Amino acid sequence: MIAFLLPAFLLGCSSKPSSSDVKEALSKQLVSQCKFAKISDVNLDEVIQPELSNSNKVVVKYSYELGVKVDGGYVDDLRRWEKSQEVKKQIGELYDKPGESKVLLDKWIHRERLPSNASNEEYEAEEVESRRLERLVEFERYERVKKFVGSTDGMFALGDDFGPPPAIKLIEKIKEPDFPTECIDYSQSTPFGLLHSTLRREGPVNAVNQYINGVSVKIAAEGVMLKTDAGWTFR
Repeated sequence: MIAFLLPAFLLGCSSKPSSSDVKEALSKQLVSQCKFAKISDVNLDEVIQPELSNSNKVVVKYSYELGVKVDGGYVDDLRRWEKSQEVKKQIGELYDKPGESKVLLDKWIHRERLPSNASNEEYEAEEVESRRLERLVEFERYERVKKFVGSTDGMFALGDDFGPPPAIKLIEKIKEPDFPTECIDYSQSTPFGLLHSTLRREGPVNAVNQYINGVSVKIAAEGVMLKTDAGWTFR
């Protein structure tokens, strides 16, 4: 009976890590730093035991695919903010668009001037008319912007910090979201650092857009693994 159990016992004593051990250790090391990171396609190429008396310490040569795709709430908030910036541009164009009163004002500005011998009353009347037309332009612009702002689904509002209408204070209700900062680290022990250094060798890097669209790279590496009560881990 003992003779049959011995080979199985010896087989069970193998202390070399497997590719799944490498994947689990990589996930603990990298994915824990960035919830958007993903480890896949892990291949264990070689396992070396540098110390014959210590089977709990090995050097592993391996390759894997590291991918990052930022999704969820951040992307939704970013898309809404980007949309608000397009709307903001439209508001600016609408603000600058000449209306009927602006056409009248321009005609007034290019009118025939009063003769040099005109009376003070005539000059004062012209000044009053100029202010009236300028005021019309401001009110027309205000009403045009106010109507448009009301259709922006809460992206913008008009404030009264600059005074009552037609003074315009545009208030942005949508703020640019902060990129998940836990993923931004140039250290070679982080997903971002590994991705960034690998992608830079291939060309220009726009990390934020690449993270959002999804990016992955193949990485070949070598490292020391230690066997603990919790399993194999990278040193």
